[in-house]
Amino acid sequence: MRAEHFPPAVFLQSSWTQIYSSETVTLRCEIQGGEGAQWTYQWRQNNLNKPPTSSEYRISSATKSNSGGYSCRGKRGSSWTEWSDITKLTVSCKLDIFHPFLFILHKVSSKTQQNTLSFNLFILVSKVA
Repeated sequence: MRAEHFPPAVFLQSSWTQIYSSETVTLRCEIQGGEGAQWTYQWRQNNLNKPPTSSEYRISSATKSNSGGYSCRGKRGSSWTEWSDITKLTVSCKLDIFHPFLFILHKVSSKTQQNTLSFNLFILVSKVA
């Protein structure tokens, strides 16, 4: 059977199509019926081809630019399979849980003839990764 008759498919390691920035995800290209053959794989993100590589495409420390549609194809000999269906991946921002906030302390005083009022003002600023 010629290589182009084996339909490839993309699988996410965890099957989650949404991850958060700085997480790692692995996509795997499986060619149904092509087990045991020596394949060269090519990945495509948002219709931009990546250099030929292995059956796994690993994204370490994901960013929003890693969001998009991924597909793969395989080559055996001189024949390429068709491109797989597109698997969408969404990378969302998250709060950095280790350094999430900046506290600003400001001491405020107010004097009247009889009393001095004093209080501390805390401002909480969240940091988005």
